Amino acid sequence: MVTFRVRPATDGDVAAIAWAGENGYRQLTVRTDTRRAESRAFYPALGFEAFKEQHVYKRDASPHLLSSEGSLVRAKKGE
Repeated sequence: MVTFRVRPATDGDVAAIAWAGENGYRQLTVRTDTRRAESRAFYPALGFEAFKEQHVYKRDASPHLLSSEGSLVRAKKGE
């Protein structure tokens, strides 16, 4: 696996495709934030197919958010 970082979606991606083909790679995977509207048009125009969407979750790790039994306690605003 080789990682290229190209931001924003530009001709650098075209160069990465050419490099991968010339060096024997058979598949490319591109990761982009789903909020980047320009990427949703750009990559399909280069022949990429969307195959996954991802959700990333986070929460406060404060111990007071857990009950004595270890289950989640819904914190009130400002606590």
